[in-house]
Amino acid sequence: MKKNISIVFLLHFIISHILFAQEPFFDKISQESIEVNKKGMVVLGSWAVANIGTGIYGSLSSEGANKYFHEMNAIWNGVNLGIAGFSLLAYANTSIENTTLADLVKQQHGSETAFIVNAGLDVGYMAFGLYLRELSLNNSGNAARWKGYGNSILLQGGFLFVFDVVMYGLQRSRTKQYVYPLLEKVSITPAGMSFKHNF
Repeated sequence: MKKNISIVFLLHFIISHILFAQEPFFDKISQESIEVNKKGMVVLGSWAVANIGTGIYGSLSSEGANKYFHEMNAIWNGVNLGIAGFSLLAYANTSIENTTLADLVKQQHGSETAFIVNAGLDVGYMAFGLYLRELSLNNSGNAARWKGYGNSILLQGGFLFVFDVVMYGLQRSRTKQYVYPLLEKVSITPAGMSFKHNF
């Protein structure tokens, strides 16, 4: 009887140690995921700054559809710059200590969902850009404006679509590489949750 109690206690100690030892690993995966998103926001912010600079210059030095093209580039990327800036600030204030598996799953799912939803919106932006270009053909009074705005929104929507799809792919690959193997070790039954580990 004492031998059985000792074995049960030893197994409990080993399993508890394994689960506790996972926390720094979860923290590491979470931090790396955040670093991927931060780099993405730096890319978005850099694109925004370049477009704002060239947009302001181009709108002041161009005429016709080109003037409105540059104007919309500057306006659109003012929003992009704000999104990138606020996101980087939020990541800087994010604590990742004692990350649990549930936290990790939620974080990865949230990132993937955000990027794939945004990719869908980007398709809508491009469709709207095409609509404005079509509108310019039948509106002689504002033809230059609609054509310039349409071309700009097509460009910006196209860039954002590629950006969001690439970011989704990066986060999805991380989920497959790190999260799925961990979830395969978790077994949920009516009696509770257990963590399987090969000794």
